[in-house]
Amino acid sequence: MTADQPTTSAAPRLSPLALALAATAGAYGSLDSMLNVAFPALIGDLGMAVVDIQWLVVAFVLASGGALIGAGRLGDLLGHHRTLSWGGLASAAGLALCAAAPGLPVLVAGRVLQGLGTAFVMASAPALITASAGEGGRGRALGLFQMSAAVGLALGPLVASPLVAVLGWRSVFWVRVPVGLALGLLARRQARHTPAAGRVSLGGPALLAATLATVLVALNLSLRLGVNGPVIGLALAGAVLAVVLTRHQRRADDPVIALDLLRRPAFLSANLLAVAANGAAFVGWLFVPTYLVDELGRSTFTGGAVLAATPAATALVAPVAGRLSDRWGPAAVAAAGLVVLTAGLAMGGLVAPTASVLGLGLAMALVGVGVGLFTVPNMAYVFASLPADRQGVAGGVTQTMRTMGIVVGVGLLSRFFAANQGLGFGRDLGRTFLAAAAVTGVGAAVSALRAWLPGTRRAAEPRPV
Repeated sequence: MTADQPTTSAAPRLSPLALALAATAGAYGSLDSMLNVAFPALIGDLGMAVVDIQWLVVAFVLASGGALIGAGRLGDLLGHHRTLSWGGLASAAGLALCAAAPGLPVLVAGRVLQGLGTAFVMASAPALITASAGEGGRGRALGLFQMSAAVGLALGPLVASPLVAVLGWRSVFWVRVPVGLALGLLARRQARHTPAAGRVSLGGPALLAATLATVLVALNLSLRLGVNGPVIGLALAGAVLAVVLTRHQRRADDPVIALDLLRRPAFLSANLLAVAANGAAFVGWLFVPTYLVDELGRSTFTGGAVLAATPAATALVAPVAGRLSDRWGPAAVAAAGLVVLTAGLAMGGLVAPTASVLGLGLAMALVGVGVGLFTVPNMAYVFASLPADRQGVAGGVTQTMRTMGIVVGVGLLSRFFAANQGLGFGRDLGRTFLAAAAVTGVGAAVSALRAWLPGTRRAAEPRPV
């Protein structure tokens, strides 16, 4: 059986505990969207400059993005319940540090700790739920995980607004501390029954985290500022670290991520498509709030409601996408998702110049449907391309590609928007939407064809988990 043929075996019943852990972890990791609402109050209370906010975002993204794959591999070796427990407790400690921070330095330190903990949570949870589901239910399991993550993303701003209004900005951190502690303690109970490997080397995960973090910083700065001295220095540092990492992994008895994976079309194509799709889909989150609130004079509630349409639609579609992936194979469903995503972005390009709030809301919802239809089967594609003892790596890779896509998307879309200004915000935004649609349109064609690329079908066949 190939990944493109209907799956006839009945999907096993999901473990209730694994389902609860994965759902809580997915929502918990996405609730960081609460912080965006707290930015104005935070700036005023701590006397920060507006530009200082970037350090809170960068610290979290780099810490989590750099550690995801290494965290997944440690989960493969030590047990995913154990690493999930560490992640829940570490992120709760980071959130508490942020909530009690007297100023920017402590706040940034807390964000780094929170990011590291979140990396362990988000890499371990998908591996746990797919292991519980087995190969026949991989898509369904990942659909449930993606649904919970989308729900957390949508609820974050809605919950944060009254919290900040009544209790202040620190509440958006404090309110998540009990969730992280509960997640860590619940997973810790299960970790007692999980045998750990004898000797685990941390050199590989540490080198990989340092390499990814350096590359992400260099990429982000180059896309925002162009090529300058610091960017060149960071790029050279990233290249040196990549060489050291490659040599280390070739000599390692148990590498974090086998280098031959990059020669597998299934693995490589799925991850490149994830970068493109996540980057293109971010156009709405990047520009629509400013357009609605600052340009059209709509309320912040209206802006938040339009943004929430994307994750809300993703949450509704993700479980369906998982079932379709199990039945018809991930390649076809992922391609359909990219087609819908392209349609949503194209619709945004057409309605943005008309200043139609309803039209933008519908376009953002259609983008969410496309994201849900694409992300779940594409994640299943990555999980299926790796053997059973590398499912934590698969979880880390899928989350890393999402981070990479957002970093690339923010940089390229911002530069495109700035370079094409002159017709008015609405028309400029419309052209940016259409540029993003062109990217995902090409991606849809690649996704439809990848099942016939040399070596792809075999690599994408489901394997026991």
